[in-house]
Amino acid sequence: MTHYEGLLLDFGGMVTTDFFASLGAHCERLGLPHNSFRNLVTTDPEGRELYHRVERGELSQPDFEQKVAQLLGVQPTGLIQGLLADLRPEPLMAEAVARARSAGIRVGVITNSWGTAPYDPYAAYQLDQRFDAVVISSLVGLRKPEPAIYRLAADELAVPSGRIVFVDDIATNLEPAHEFGHGRHPSRRSSQNSSRAGAPAWPLRSPAGAAMMAVRSFSTTSRPALRAAACGGRPRPATPQRVPEPALPRRSPNSRRFTPKAHFSKWQLENYRPRK
Repeated sequence: MTHYEGLLLDFGGMVTTDFFASLGAHCERLGLPHNSFRNLVTTDPEGRELYHRVERGELSQPDFEQKVAQLLGVQPTGLIQGLLADLRPEPLMAEAVARARSAGIRVGVITNSWGTAPYDPYAAYQLDQRFDAVVISSLVGLRKPEPAIYRLAADELAVPSGRIVFVDDIATNLEPAHEFGHGRHPSRRSSQNSSRAGAPAWPLRSPAGAAMMAVRSFSTTSRPALRAAACGGRPRPATPQRVPEPALPRRSPNSRRFTPKAHFSKWQLENYRPRK
């Protein structure tokens, strides 16, 4: 059994609420179809190239905003902030991270970023305080699913790659991490988003549920506190055993009357009427 010592999480859609729902909501506010931005950066060659360049830090955030706005036919001012405006911290994920860290597991974030200036989408999340390692693609010149970024994340986390569980909401990001040595725990969104690049579908699991499953999958032999951490710091309650009720005697097939009255309840005795 592998003794896992690290948990590595995607940011958008894992540490936060649904990333793609936020993108779609702002497109609708702009009078565009719900998936306009997503389709632009995944199926349009020019939009996809811009997306990859900004994630690697090769294109500044203002330039990306300007060029994408032009392709969408909208005003660039505040576009990126608006696309991310509906994101909120995922409370169940925050709980899972706190439980893992309290059990001695090192937890990190690895994110494909649109840059941190002039708008910093991470400012409100206190990542440096809540995680042991933070890898932001635009700052390191790499992006998922490039294998080098997983190697860098493992180094930052100071945990051997074969002892890290990686959780992401994009299925295409999971396979390279697995090949590099990370365990993988897909979320429900990873299956929903697998069509983004023709990726295979993975077992369905909510994002926070995926992280909690990752926490529970860590070795409980070498880390006795981990199972208690996964259960909220409390031992799992014992399942009460059900005591079967004694069965009433069956009446004879040839009998037209019920079994002796001693086997009936008080209510049945009071309401007993023999058959005619």
